[in-house]
Amino acid sequence: MSSEYVTYLWKKYIFMFIEIVAYSELAVRNNASVVEYCRTSMAALSGGTAGLLGLTGFYGFGFYVFAVVGLWVSLFFMKLPVCECRFSVFTN
Repeated sequence: MSSEYVTYLWKKYIFMFIEIVAYSELAVRNNASVVEYCRTSMAALSGGTAGLLGLTGFYGFGFYVFAVVGLWVSLFFMKLPVCECRFSVFTN
């Protein structure tokens, strides 16, 4: 057997078990900009709200963490029924 044929068979065997996923660079950049926009907006809104409520120091920081975690949880549960989950945790 030639070395090219052995290499071909080895690659064919390896790629049978590997799922190749292609990502769109434009989609990845768009998603990153949307996430950055959400972070910035959340920081401004929660910081402004904490200031209006008179929360400073650790109380203000705690309010910010509470607001960010609340946003994350609400977005997670809002998108959970719609997504095509690839994880075995969400499947039967």
